[in-house]
Amino acid sequence: RLLLQNPQDADALHALGYLSYQRGQMGIAEKYLRQALAVNPNHTYARVDLGMTLAQQERYSAEAVEEFSKVLPKAEAYCKVAFVLKLQGKLREAVRAYEQALAIDPTMQRARTELATLRTQVMIDPVTPTMNRGTVETVETVLPVREGTGRQMQTRPVIPPPVIAD
Repeated sequence: RLLLQNPQDADALHALGYLSYQRGQMGIAEKYLRQALAVNPNHTYARVDLGMTLAQQERYSAEAVEEFSKVLPKAEAYCKVAFVLKLQGKLREAVRAYEQALAIDPTMQRARTELATLRTQVMIDPVTPTMNRGTVETVETVLPVREGTGRQMQTRPVIPPPVIAD
């Protein structure tokens, strides 16, 4: 209704984009967020939410970091991308993004803390062997990641007991 009254309302366009983002409709979210920015290029929330939307679509470095960098320091932009990577269970990539943030700003405490936590998660159990009728397979496992979404991104697989032949 708001858009019918004023199709150039950047706040309403942003709200529709953010709502679409929360519902996992990234294409629709991107459309509305870009429209909001066309109306008001200085709309900080639309810019950050567009960066998050692009990152969720796995358009990390070139596009997401660029959008974030228009309203945030570049190191913070890499932290935002790392956060999304972490939510997606891509821990090694998240580690690299936090390292990139620290390369830009070595004093960034958030990146330092998150990096230490992620390195612990990645190193605890990077490869878990499983037994399957006398052959050994390796399966990469990722520890559960929960942050801000209320959802568990990946869970540790259940390892069946080894089959012992008589």
